[in-house]
Amino acid sequence: MKSLVMAIMANMAVASLSAADTLSSVVDKEEQGRINREKFIKATGGFIIDKRNAVGHASIINSQKRLKKSFLKAKATALEKNVWFFVKYFEPSGPITLGGIRDAVKESGGKASVVLLEAENLPTLLVLPESRCAIVNVTELAKGCKDDAALEERATKEITRGFCFAFGSGYSSRAGGVMDPIISHDELDQILVDVIGLDILPAVSRSAEQFGIGRFKRTTYLKACEEGWAPAPTNDVQKAIWDKVHAMPTEPLKIKPETTKVNE
Repeated sequence: MKSLVMAIMANMAVASLSAADTLSSVVDKEEQGRINREKFIKATGGFIIDKRNAVGHASIINSQKRLKKSFLKAKATALEKNVWFFVKYFEPSGPITLGGIRDAVKESGGKASVVLLEAENLPTLLVLPESRCAIVNVTELAKGCKDDAALEERATKEITRGFCFAFGSGYSSRAGGVMDPIISHDELDQILVDVIGLDILPAVSRSAEQFGIGRFKRTTYLKACEEGWAPAPTNDVQKAIWDKVHAMPTEPLKIKPETTKVNE
């Protein structure tokens, strides 16, 4: 019996040491990752977004009164960060009718668009593939919403869905995403995310390129300084890099004298 107890205690000790080693290994990796990130940021200033060659844009066209302009502008900004190309908020010169959709899209200048309007005879979401456009009917979308916050929660997801459909995307292959195949407002309310998933982004990006939209690029602050287009520094690390790259030479330039003989 005594031997059995000692064996059990020995096994427990070994298991505890193994668990401790595993935890230590995880902590070591996390710490090393943190150190590596700090070294990278110190050497490069971190990543920034290069929008210089980004051309064209998508449009969020607002022709309704239920949703606030500030909400729709913020949604356009959020989509822009999601897809890495310009998404602009636009208000047409007058109310949009179904027959005037193409004119509104053309007026916005967008290569693809989501139009928000209020109508009694349209479904919640209508997609016009040949016009590269999706229509979100806020009148229908608002049915059953208890307040403005509930409507905005629905709208942010439905605008994302319309945006993806306008760029030729289909349903998601992953359950629980914003591009789930839904048929009711209740199912829309059950979706917990409003961003474009990784399985959908390639299709949106491919269509954007075909439509003539140029995407943003990621580069380092150091590279941007060396290329001469970096924005003003936003922290001490970037300021140190800025000052170093833009510093005047401390010694005069040395030019080698001409040594080639000239024939007389």
